[in-house]
Amino acid sequence: HAFHHSNRIIQDSGISLLLMTVILLCAGPTALIFLIAQAAIAILELEIINYIEHYGLYRREISPGQFEEQQSCHSWTSGHHFSNWALFNLPRHADHHDYAGRPYYMLRNLDAAPQLPAGYSTMLVLAIMPWLWKKVMDPIAQSVMHDSVINR
Repeated sequence: HAFHHSNRIIQDSGISLLLMTVILLCAGPTALIFLIAQAAIAILELEIINYIEHYGLYRREISPGQFEEQQSCHSWTSGHHFSNWALFNLPRHADHHDYAGRPYYMLRNLDAAPQLPAGYSTMLVLAIMPWLWKKVMDPIAQSVMHDSVINR
């Protein structure tokens, strides 16, 4: 049942409300505003990173409603050292697509996977400016998808 105490969304929402109430009572409204702002920024960054990791790449539909298996060619990767160091190998996302259970510290930069033209810091700035993002990424994504279709 959607409104049952075992519903994970209700549980997580309850924990969040409890945390916000404790912050409000212990630290005041200013602290609560900072908590909410930090959460909003974290969610925004998560969604932008997800956008960067998969932009312009698609999986073939092998039959109606059924798509090819996830592979490293369905995710961008980045071998830029600072990004990998600062983000615990998050930019090695393509290897995660091939080996979802591999620990983050063992993820590899796959040369055969689509490569981002810059590190995540640069890509994040580009992603918040759609006109510039498309100018940089659309030709690269089209080239990658073209090469991917030819190599299948």
